[in-house]
Amino acid sequence: MSEPLRVLLIGKSPGDLGEMLCECGRDVELIHRERPENGFAAVSGGGIDVVLLDLDLTGGQGAAVFDRLR
Repeated sequence: MSEPLRVLLIGKSPGDLGEMLCECGRDVELIHRERPENGFAAVSGGGIDVVLLDLDLTGGQGAAVFDRLR
C-alpha cells in the first residue's frame, strides 16, 4: 500500500476540502495551518507532497507567501 498524499492547506478553514481530496483515488492526509509561519514550519519539516495556498490571506500576504514557498 502506498503512503498517503500529504496535502498542506495554508489559509482559512478547509471546509469540505478533505472530503473532496479523498475522491482523488488515493489516501490523503490533510494538514491545515491557518497562519503562514506555521505552514512554513510544516514545509520545512519535510514530507509535504502538495501545498494549497489561500492567495487571499489577511493583509494581502498571499503572494509573498507563495514567493517564499517557491
